[in-house]
Amino acid sequence: MLNKIAGGQATIEDQNKISQWLKTLDDQSLEEFMDRYEEILKVYKSKRKDNNLQTLIENRISDYERSRKLINRRKSNSLLSIVGKVAIFIFILVLGYRISVFLQVAESSPEPINALASKNNGLESLKTISPGDKRAVIISESGAEIALNSLQIGQWIDFGGARIRKSGDGTIEYDQTAKNPLQNIQHTIKTPIGGEFNVVLSDGTRVWLNSASSISFPNWFDRKSRDVSINGEVYFEVTKQVYKSEGKVPFTVYSKNQRIEVLGTQFSVSAYADAEEVATALVEGSVKVSTDKEIKLLEAGEKVAVNKEGNIRTVVGADVEKSIAWTQGYFYFDEKNVSEIFQELERWYDVEFKLEGNLPDEGFGGRVSRTKNLREVLHLLEITELVKFEVDEDLIIVRKGL
Repeated sequence: MLNKIAGGQATIEDQNKISQWLKTLDDQSLEEFMDRYEEILKVYKSKRKDNNLQTLIENRISDYERSRKLINRRKSNSLLSIVGKVAIFIFILVLGYRISVFLQVAESSPEPINALASKNNGLESLKTISPGDKRAVIISESGAEIALNSLQIGQWIDFGGARIRKSGDGTIEYDQTAKNPLQNIQHTIKTPIGGEFNVVLSDGTRVWLNSASSISFPNWFDRKSRDVSINGEVYFEVTKQVYKSEGKVPFTVYSKNQRIEVLGTQFSVSAYADAEEVATALVEGSVKVSTDKEIKLLEAGEKVAVNKEGNIRTVVGADVEKSIAWTQGYFYFDEKNVSEIFQELERWYDVEFKLEGNLPDEGFGGRVSRTKNLREVLHLLEITELVKFEVDEDLIIVRKGL
């Protein structure tokens, strides 16, 4: 339906349906919906010639902003950002509606979106599936294992030749001041499907693990090297480590058929076993990505992908901030195809999707909060009309939309 609206082909019935649905959204859902609509609108923007309409929209929004003198500034700024987007969307949707009607959308009593599933779309039969949470286990070289979410906050414990504790925000910290004689005892932290976790290694390096991911590392780094290996998706903020006698100590990440060498930087690696490529996105600093075939030096803002043969390609036009959106609590569907998107949802919600028929190559665009339950997320995807869903017990079938 959004494609029809953006292209000016929506019927009166379509307009009424989307207008009523908008009134039920809370502020966050409304903003996410508008972000996605703006992405779709870009495709049609070059075809539009209604500049007078755009001026009218801006003037009406400006008039409305000046009228809200009794609202405190912080609340007003947040609300008007959303209201402005809604006003623009509604003017494009149907010129006959007055802006004042739709400005009430952002102030209406929110109704949970999971109660909105159409009786015809199959989602009403989907049981409530909650999003993932902080869950992981730590395994020592001897095979000892601890569920990290069961640890008490602030209490240091001895485990596998190291001292660890859980901080107030749930992060596991390795004691950086401990003078432990037990060197190179390997630890592994694993997150299950539907889990994520943060850890601070003994050198101060911060690590974020996405769902179904793992990192293996020594309990204490020596002065010559800092080597870790990963599976799944992991984000690093590597600390620089320099000794007077040995100099700079490199930090090396091994994943599938590649290795990454850094000194101090921020980057993300996605190396799931079922993925065709290993993706590395550099946020800050510089890293060297190497395979048996090639070597590539990355600068901040660059992203590369390594295929199974060890060939490295630069991802042109990549936005690395979107590659680490999961660390901020969001799915970002830009730059991902439909198959990748549903693989990501499977790992976070611990469900199974079956893709059938000729699904579109294009992705959905925009971002969605990872704190939403599954039905909320699927409903937001379904209104793009790129896909539709059918629930068959615990299996969710994905088919091409309209």
